[in-house]
Amino acid sequence: MSVQAEAATQDIQIKYTEFQKSCKNILPKVDQKLIEEFLFRQQEDSEFKPRFSLEVNTTEGLDTQKMRDLIWNKIGELPVIDYNGTYYRIEHTLRRSPT
Repeated sequence: MSVQAEAATQDIQIKYTEFQKSCKNILPKVDQKLIEEFLFRQQEDSEFKPRFSLEVNTTEGLDTQKMRDLIWNKIGELPVIDYNGTYYRIEHTLRRSPT
């Protein structure tokens, strides 16, 4: 590998490490692979609006109406509830905030 290629590779690695640190600081609870996939797809097609499923398994006995209201208030989507109220699934479209 040439000196120029090594320097370029090292520069990419440094910038990627900075990107990873920014993701952890800004969005600490979001899986970094999800962030990378979202950004990659947005660069390919700015009209792309990825949909992801969020699935939650709970114990029996929870008040499904309270859970439905909680999810609606937090995410703005109504979940599909199944298996006697122990399984909740939300289809959610990710959107990039305007800058």
